[in-house]
Amino acid sequence: MAYLWKWAALILFAPNLVLAQSANSAPAQQNASQTAPTSGAASTMGTTAAVPPTVTPVVADSKTLEMVHRQKAEYPFVAERDGIQGQVIVKVQVSETGDVEKTEVLSGDPILAEAAVRAAKKFKFKPFIRNGKPVKVATKLPFDFYFRDKVMPLNVPKDTPIKASGSASPEGSTGVDALKRIKVGAGVTTGLLIRKIQPVYPREAKQKHIQGNVVMQAIIDKDGRIKNLTPISGPKELIPASIGAVQQWQYRPYLLLGEPVEVETQITVHFQL
Repeated sequence: MAYLWKWAALILFAPNLVLAQSANSAPAQQNASQTAPTSGAASTMGTTAAVPPTVTPVVADSKTLEMVHRQKAEYPFVAERDGIQGQVIVKVQVSETGDVEKTEVLSGDPILAEAAVRAAKKFKFKPFIRNGKPVKVATKLPFDFYFRDKVMPLNVPKDTPIKASGSASPEGSTGVDALKRIKVGAGVTTGLLIRKIQPVYPREAKQKHIQGNVVMQAIIDKDGRIKNLTPISGPKELIPASIGAVQQWQYRPYLLLGEPVEVETQITVHFQL
């Protein structure tokens, strides 16, 4: 009988034991599902807000080389003493950071060129962007050396700009502009003159009582600056002074059908004691 009672107790109470275990385990599973963070969602503790993906800004390519700092050239003492005027063209190579790292004198009096190079090395530009990246570029810098008392007063509108020549091009490129050039009379270009520098009468020519006219063939670029001067006639003692002054003259651009073009003309400088 005792043996039968043990089996009866097992049959009667075992189901309750199983049910009790299931009942006790359910809250644990429910609590686990409540505390566990769902995939892709931020939990309430120990987390940060979602960060948007980083977008790299697209840098537009440069159209022109923008100058940040321009250094004025100092007039050399020897040139000032001897009355030397003139323009110096310096080609510069600009680095990716906008600094001048190389210079080359293309034209100009050697006495003036040294001062121009010293100034050119201190120029600063904005980085030139091509295909989204800064690149090295080359440009030409004109330096004018003249005496203030040699600047002729002209009836020029106050809002007429004097534009410096020179454009930037990627180092090593060989782009060629298809320029138009026309021949015009001296009277036409005289009417376009914005700035006129008088030549300094050479001391030696004065001592020898040399006077006369110096005639030069001139090419004026689209910006109105003298691009090239070729002496045609005149006393040789007066030619350097003539070139030094005239190469710094500035004109309003000559327009053909509304577009600026290069001009070929003649310029005459008079020397009289």
